[in-house]
Amino acid sequence: MRTVSGLKLFVVAALMLLAAPLAYAQSSDGITVHGHWTIDVRNADGSLAAHYEFENALANGLGASTFLNGVLARTKRVGRWQILLSDSNGQPLLWVVEPGTPGFAAESQTLALSTPTAGPNAGKLMLSGHATAPRDAQVNFVQSQTDDCPAPGDPTACNSSAFAFSQRILASPLSIAAGQIVQLSVVFSFS
Repeated sequence: MRTVSGLKLFVVAALMLLAAPLAYAQSSDGITVHGHWTIDVRNADGSLAAHYEFENALANGLGASTFLNGVLARTKRVGRWQILLSDSNGQPLLWVVEPGTPGFAAESQTLALSTPTAGPNAGKLMLSGHATAPRDAQVNFVQSQTDDCPAPGDPTACNSSAFAFSQRILASPLSIAAGQIVQLSVVFSFS
């Protein structure tokens, strides 16, 4: 009887050891990147024409995971950020970029970065900026991007290409008229 009891105890212990990693894997959802967008469209007189809020997804198919892995491995670094709003024909309507970003008009270089230490966005990365719409459009695609920069290296040695970091195809297009001011913010967090 001792061998049967000992065998039973061994089998139960082995099953418990095997089940523990499976239970952990099932309860873990991994790391998730959250991007909460807020877009306010204002008329020339400053009055609010429209307010939009939505979430976006990591742009995995466009290299975001590869880029993040490179940053963590210190072979890449984050360069200047850009935000793109495109119309329903796939044509760029607005670029909002960090000051000093080559190849962009000065009026689009209003994008600022911050990481608040207090309030609802404490510890999160915030991108915020504004631009004036050059024409009427139905915006149905938004994207955040960052320059492809080697690390370590010269801060000006970034490639002209950018990595798409996050994006969203909008189910309901955003109506924007020429001359309206588009104020936007994107708040990134991880869980």
